[in-house]
Amino acid sequence: MASEDVTGTRLNELIQQLRDIGGIDLAAVVGNDGLLLACSAAEGIDGEAVGAVSVSGLLVAEALGRELERGGITQTTLEYENGLVLLTPLDPDVALLVLARPDANLGRLRLLTRRARGELLRAVSAYVLWPGTAEEGTPAEPPQDNPQTASDELSQTRNG
Repeated sequence: MASEDVTGTRLNELIQQLRDIGGIDLAAVVGNDGLLLACSAAEGIDGEAVGAVSVSGLLVAEALGRELERGGITQTTLEYENGLVLLTPLDPDVALLVLARPDANLGRLRLLTRRARGELLRAVSAYVLWPGTAEEGTPAEPPQDNPQTASDELSQTRNG
């Protein structure tokens, strides 16, 4: 891809900004096939393995919502003894994955990941040639989120 350096860098920057928030051990964008598009993980965490396994959890949560007639999934949070897993679909093919330590502020993480959704999807769309797009760099229109950019919000979180 001709623009891979610029767009791939933007996606990696956004993932790193999420990772820099206190309490996060891993932030990644993963395809529904389990392959990583971008990942930033603490030492000792295998992002590829986590990404591959986590997609199964998202698919189960999506199926549960359909079976119970609750609609499509917007975000799922799994709480374990040693931390949290947040999965936020960006579109039908890609999701944001966050692993957080038990002391992380769950409400704040949920808010920040939802706010980051639009900007992450724009970065992913610029990075990947999606089926049905006319040419590379001509992504489908991502959903519109809060006008304050996710990177501004994430920067404020780290600095204050």
